[in-house]
Amino acid sequence: MSSKLFLQRASTLAAALAASACGYSPMYQPLPVTPYTTDYTGGSRLIRQEAVPVLPPGVEARGLQLEPGQAVARVGQSLGFQVVVKGSDNKVYNDPRLVSWTLSNLELGQVDRQGVLMPLAAGTVKVVAQIGPLAAEATVQIEPARYAWQQVLSPTGANLRAVKMVSRFEAWAGGEGGTLLHYLNGAWRPEPSFRQSDATVRGIGFANSSLGWVVGHRGGGKVPFAARWDGQAWRAASLPVSEGALHAISVVNERDAWAVGEADGDALLLHWDGTSWKQAAAPAGGRLNDVHMTSSRSGWAVGKASGVATMPLILKFQNGSWSKKSLWDNRGTVSLTNSQELTAVKMLSETQGYAVGVRDSLLINPRGIFLQYDPKRDGWVNGSFDASVEGLDQVPLNDIEMISGTEGWALGQVRQRDWAFERNPRSVFGNLLANVNGVLKPDTNFFSGNISGAFYAIDLLPQGEGFVVGESGAILHRTFDWRGITNNAGAGMGGTSAVPYSYGPGGAAVPGANPASSF
Repeated sequence: MSSKLFLQRASTLAAALAASACGYSPMYQPLPVTPYTTDYTGGSRLIRQEAVPVLPPGVEARGLQLEPGQAVARVGQSLGFQVVVKGSDNKVYNDPRLVSWTLSNLELGQVDRQGVLMPLAAGTVKVVAQIGPLAAEATVQIEPARYAWQQVLSPTGANLRAVKMVSRFEAWAGGEGGTLLHYLNGAWRPEPSFRQSDATVRGIGFANSSLGWVVGHRGGGKVPFAARWDGQAWRAASLPVSEGALHAISVVNERDAWAVGEADGDALLLHWDGTSWKQAAAPAGGRLNDVHMTSSRSGWAVGKASGVATMPLILKFQNGSWSKKSLWDNRGTVSLTNSQELTAVKMLSETQGYAVGVRDSLLINPRGIFLQYDPKRDGWVNGSFDASVEGLDQVPLNDIEMISGTEGWALGQVRQRDWAFERNPRSVFGNLLANVNGVLKPDTNFFSGNISGAFYAIDLLPQGEGFVVGESGAILHRTFDWRGITNNAGAGMGGTSAVPYSYGPGGAAVPGANPASSF
């Protein structure tokens, strides 16, 4: 077919589809029709011209059928539809590109030119196929996604200390030895534009896919650094301090970000205003390990206060300045004889959040700290460990992430219990802990070849997909689980369902459903 004839047919079909879509129902929103496809094979973006099929000259559509007419699918579980177009020549045509595809609610999913639905959110949606004046529709009940942790191939053996999701299809992870990895098109690869071999990446934050930050330290933890992603490459940024270390960053938007760490024995607070980094006054001495801003007006930073028998350092940002908060409402729920340090904080809102850390002592091995924010006291109270798992509270905790007020994860390590005198003492598996209604318990909903002995960082999107990174380059991906595992034992805990489920492409058709038809 000549390019001129192709463009004529494409233009005619696009006009016809637009006219028929408008004539069918104003509630249905047609997807864009384009004769081009995008191919990212080999890492490069190629634009290829796609032939648009049409019925033979003189043939009109006299009947249209869409199968299945009713179906059930889960979020992330693709579902394909078949079309049967009966022509005026009494022949049947099945190419899904002959019809235009629309959805009753674009917030619930996407449907492509091949008639494949990708559910994005739970609910009920109608899939509509149209050709000329004819239309057929199918009803799909979209159920919430079921997830599991899956170990994925890592291109590094270095310890990974930070991870950040940009979208379902893009993420970044960094760590020791100048390691910075980019997740794109389903695979992790080293980032070539990041050339700081002596750097340790400790924090990653993004305002959008074209603007991001990494922070950390060089020179054995004595020199702080920051680098900015401009959508093409990472470029070093100027900082107002030349000594110390940065441990975390929280990006609110393109003109507002906070990075925290330590310098000369004092807590280090740096603010990005869209033009440059500036140092803010710290209300207390010590070290800050993490920061989480809920907005430009509110946020928290946590770490370790200076001193011998130290308390955790907790700072709150409010009314344009940082202030030190009273710890646990001064109720003495934490002993002052131990050295205590908070390693991470996660705020779901200004009134709900969690923090984790390490309680160290000269007499016993380090133990974990798990806290919940109490908005009535404007302070932090102890959370709970699963009492049925002996020694679980003895696991030091490195990071925490929440996707709701009752579901999240905390990261630690695999270790031996204190005072375990058995010949073959059992290990405490505290590397991946599910936070279920404020109680930490080991998460068994994963499958991997050799799960890491320690995890250091976690980041999840609101719907629940994300990554965990840790020791020796280990990476776990929380993504759609096609194995039939349910969460009967609680969020993040694996259990076998008595009801069989169909996973993977195709979905599950409802038995006895008659396909919608215009015959």
